[in-house]
Amino acid sequence: MITNKILAIGVVTKPMTTTKEKILYAAIELMSEKGYKAVTTKEIAKAATVSEMTLFRCFGSKKNILDCAIDKFSYSMPIKKVFEENIVWDLEKDLSMLCRVYKDVLKENRKIYLLFFREAKNIPELKEKIIYNNPLRLKKMLENYFSKMQEMKKMVMIDPEVPAINFISILLKGIIGIEELVSTMDEEYYIDQTVQLLIKALTP
Repeated sequence: MITNKILAIGVVTKPMTTTKEKILYAAIELMSEKGYKAVTTKEIAKAATVSEMTLFRCFGSKKNILDCAIDKFSYSMPIKKVFEENIVWDLEKDLSMLCRVYKDVLKENRKIYLLFFREAKNIPELKEKIIYNNPLRLKKMLENYFSKMQEMKKMVMIDPEVPAINFISILLKGIIGIEELVSTMDEEYYIDQTVQLLIKALTP
C-alpha cells in the first residue's frame, strides 16, 4: 500500500537502532511532556540510557536535537515522495491519496508536530522552518501539480495557488484532529466528501 510505503519514512514508531535515534526520541518524549526549555540534556541522556557526554558528541547541543527532529520529521518530505512516484494525474485519485497519506503521517507523528507548533512561538528559527517553510514547499508542489493538470486540460483554468492553499488548509486540519473540531464525523468520510467538493470545483 502507498500509505505504508510512505509511513516508512521517519515515523515515531520506527525501530530505534542507533544511539542518535535513542537520544532523539527520548528528547521528543520529554519535550512533549515538559516543553523545550524545561528539559535538560542530563534528563534526555538519562531517558536515552546514554551519558551526557555521548549526547553532546552526537548532537552538540539541545537545540541541535530539535533541529534534527525538524529535518527528520518534515511533513513535506513524504508528500514530495508521493508527487515523485505515485501521482497518476487523476484529480480524484491523486487528491484522495494525498489526503490519506498526509493524514496518516500527521497521525503517526502528531506528538512531534504539536511540539513543533507549540515551541515555534518561542524559537524564531523553528517558526520559520515549521510555520513557513514546510507549508511553502507543500504549496509549491501543489501549484506545480495543478498547473500540469491545467496543461493536460484536466482542470479548470484558475490561479493554481488558490486550490493549493485550499487543499493545504484541509490537510492541516489533521494536526488538530476532526474529533477536536466538535464533530463525530468519520475521518474517511470527511476526506471523501472534501475531495468531492474540490473535484466539482476544479473539473472542467
